[in-house]
Amino acid sequence: MKIYKLAENTIDDKDYEVLINFLKNRKYLNQSKITKVFEQKFSDFLNSKLSIFVNSGSSANLLIAQTLLEGNYLKNKVAILPAVSWSTTVS
Repeated sequence: MKIYKLAENTIDDKDYEVLINFLKNRKYLNQSKITKVFEQKFSDFLNSKLSIFVNSGSSANLLIAQTLLEGNYLKNKVAILPAVSWSTTVS
């Protein structure tokens, strides 16, 4: 029987080295100058004015939903959702 892997490790020794150096040289785990550089390069790659780095896809979904809500993009729109749900289910 042939075995098919569902996933493979894509993290190599260089990635571990970068992460270890990052953790050793940071007093706090927060956004740093590296994050700003990444956001700018990512924006350039997408030919976009701005990009924002967040910690997860769930946070990104919540950020999008809040932006739509506060920007009145959802005015006079209807969304039917379950009473109990996860934010990622809605996306």
